[in-house]
Amino acid sequence: MTAKKNLFIRWLNKIPPQVIVLVAILFVAIICRVWLLGQPSAYVYDEVYYVKYAKMFLSGKYWIDVHPALGDVIIAIGIKIFGDHSWAWRLLAALAGIAIIPLSYSIASRIFKNRWIGVITAFLLTFDGLMLVQSRTALLDIFMTFFVLCAYFFYLKYREKQNLAFLAACGLTLGLALATKWVAAPFWIIIIGWFIWDTRKTPRRLWWGLLFLIILPAAIYILSFLLYRRRGAESFWAYLKYWHIRTLKFHYYLRSPHAYESRWYTWPILYQPVWYLKTEMSDGTVSAIVTLGNPLIWLTSIIAFFYSIYLLFFKRFYAVLIPLLSFSLFYFSWAVIKRPEFVYYIVPALPFYFMLCAFFIMNIYKKYKIIGAILLIAVAAFFLFFYPIAINRPISQTYMKSMIWLKSWQIKPDKNATTSIN
Repeated sequence: MTAKKNLFIRWLNKIPPQVIVLVAILFVAIICRVWLLGQPSAYVYDEVYYVKYAKMFLSGKYWIDVHPALGDVIIAIGIKIFGDHSWAWRLLAALAGIAIIPLSYSIASRIFKNRWIGVITAFLLTFDGLMLVQSRTALLDIFMTFFVLCAYFFYLKYREKQNLAFLAACGLTLGLALATKWVAAPFWIIIIGWFIWDTRKTPRRLWWGLLFLIILPAAIYILSFLLYRRRGAESFWAYLKYWHIRTLKFHYYLRSPHAYESRWYTWPILYQPVWYLKTEMSDGTVSAIVTLGNPLIWLTSIIAFFYSIYLLFFKRFYAVLIPLLSFSLFYFSWAVIKRPEFVYYIVPALPFYFMLCAFFIMNIYKKYKIIGAILLIAVAAFFLFFYPIAINRPISQTYMKSMIWLKSWQIKPDKNATTSIN
């Protein structure tokens, strides 16, 4: 027994401490994302659209969404395997939300060549309220975020190994991201530009980029429309044209006001969270699901964003370039969009935003260990404070009021605000 124990200890000592910490973070993330996943049992916010579409897909009925079909079909897979239960609607979203954490760890560790920055990135994503809410609801953004991060991971593996299989995997997952939501396009542009820069001295490889990073994602996007059931004898190409015209018109002309809409420039300061749900109990307690990010993480991330710009332009520190570009191109693209917007639209860019934040916190820790440690402890404390309104746990009215720090954080009386406008 002693020999086996010593063997186990030697094996444990070979594991990098960052991996051990990451496993502990993942354990917390899993518990937070799957505990009471089926509560509430009714639709939450836009689940009324996407779960309905998933069920229509499974029943073979005609259905049409204003987003490509893949996200709805992923929700349908959970229902098909586990049945029509509220936790089954949300299970694959929860798994995607969990997978985002080690993916972000791996990407940040490679970009900054520092595993502790990867660990802090994983920590921030685990303890952010908005990421938690999106990981516990059957909505589309979390799936797109997962596919985007897979694409970045595979591209970084390609850069390391120069193995075209990883480049193909990158193109495949980019196509899946686009087949979930159009707004994956900025990340597609970033990776194409990254590849062009990497191959500037070996231009023959550009042909592989054309095949795997342009043709393959576009082909997967187009083929994803086979998931839609067409009416009658309508041809695939006629339906493809009809869907795109219809969807472009919908998004272009959509101007209906919404109680929780907010412009892109207010998102980083968490000006207007969205109340997905609020329930008042007979015993006087109240429960809610609110898309409120961790205020301390988001405030620190604003500072980290400008700090990264300073390092890039004045110190020529290029490690921040890819996270900075990835966040900025996605985030600032919303400036040209006129349809109603919501704070959770920023979710696909948050892993890159938090990578910059993790880098900033790591720099603080290197110089002032106590301040860095206190900051991370405070992040966890903020998360615990707001945790009940991320997972719909009953709390007192007094506790609920203590979380409303801004007037704009209050619930709106508009009865139509329980869904978006899709």
